Amino acid sequence: MRKGQITGPGGTHRLGEEWLANLHNPAALEKILASDFVHPLPTGDFVTKAQHIQFASTHLPPPNRKRRFDQMQVRVYGDVGIANGIVLTTDEQGRELERTVFADVFVRRNWALGSGQRAGECG
Repeated sequence: MRKGQITGPGGTHRLGEEWLANLHNPAALEKILASDFVHPLPTGDFVTKAQHIQFASTHLPPPNRKRRFDQMQVRVYGDVGIANGIVLTTDEQGRELERTVFADVFVRRNWALGSGQRAGECG
């Protein structure tokens, strides 16, 4: 298994590229997120798939922002894949604006994202 992929009988799922490229794309998120997706927030709220898609598609980042993985590790335990890492957000000059630590849990239902957890500034 290459870094950033879950490989199973259904083929290979490129976690990072698909997720980062479609953070604000409602049609893509509809496919990426499991029907019972939950996103726990630091406020103690638990956001559903529909709520997440609605928020993400209406709160777009500035167009000069780029995101990339600084680190990512993927482990597979049967029908569950866990991806942990750091996403760097930069401006058009490549200056670092934000570092976000993440933990995503994928389930082998076409490797849909079942839960995503984010933490703000790190390091």
